[in-house]
Amino acid sequence: MPFVTELTFRRLASAAPRMIAGAPRATATSTLQSRYLSSTVPRAKTVTETAKDTLKTVDRAVSDKLVDGINVGSAMASKVKEVSQDIADGTATATGKAQQMRNEAEAKGNELKHDAEVKGQDVKESAKDKASQAAEKTKQAADGVKSRM
Repeated sequence: MPFVTELTFRRLASAAPRMIAGAPRATATSTLQSRYLSSTVPRAKTVTETAKDTLKTVDRAVSDKLVDGINVGSAMASKVKEVSQDIADGTATATGKAQQMRNEAEAKGNELKHDAEVKGQDVKESAKDKASQAAEKTKQAADGVKSRM
């Protein structure tokens, strides 16, 4: 520690005449402040954190698909209301149009349900793979520590 203190005093002493002579103060301080010392190691994610992140991703993907299905359902409901208004008005073509809209709504609902299930399975499998990889790495690290002892 005495070496660092001595070095600091030397720098201050050599900077003092320049500061008095009208040199900008930032020059002297930036020389002292530009040197940092860090002894911390970046922290890697734990298996638990990785699993949580993966599950959050799965949850978000499934939620997005469900919201899409709800939005389509409400849009179809408004179209069905329009069609039922046509039926109430006595339009002869309304029956065919209502049936067509019902069929479209059912097909779209089935399609979105299938997409959500497929996406959920894909993300679930991905989460399992990542969890097993993390568990394997943890096991290898534990074995490495045991072998060193």
